[in-house]
Amino acid sequence: TKTSTKTLSFAADNIRARSSGGAAATINIGANDYGGLFANIPLPPANGVGAAVDISAFGSLATAIVQGPFGGVIGIQVSTDGVQFVEYATFAKGRPGWVTRTMVGDFVRAVSRGAGSGTSKPDTSSPDASAL
Repeated sequence: TKTSTKTLSFAADNIRARSSGGAAATINIGANDYGGLFANIPLPPANGVGAAVDISAFGSLATAIVQGPFGGVIGIQVSTDGVQFVEYATFAKGRPGWVTRTMVGDFVRAVSRGAGSGTSKPDTSSPDASAL
């Protein structure tokens, strides 16, 4: 019997567990409920830059999520001034997912590179900083 443990830190409104291969699994979830803040990040047109979203009320731990089909690459960028942005997370063609990192920034936006039209939905979430 193979046993493995995986610990993940993330901010989320909803979570789901899936199993494949018919294996029995036990899933335990523990949380600090600080309340959550969530923002949808507008998806830019193919090979474009989306509108910036103010996340200044968010805490420093943030989870970026990209879901749905897309081509090319979707980058999630963060900025302290809404003008100069740096890449926070990158999602490759057809590989939606999530990433949690500590970040410093007041604005976030999505960038599409080498992508055709898609229906992906980038989001970001964070524990409520006022509750920490």
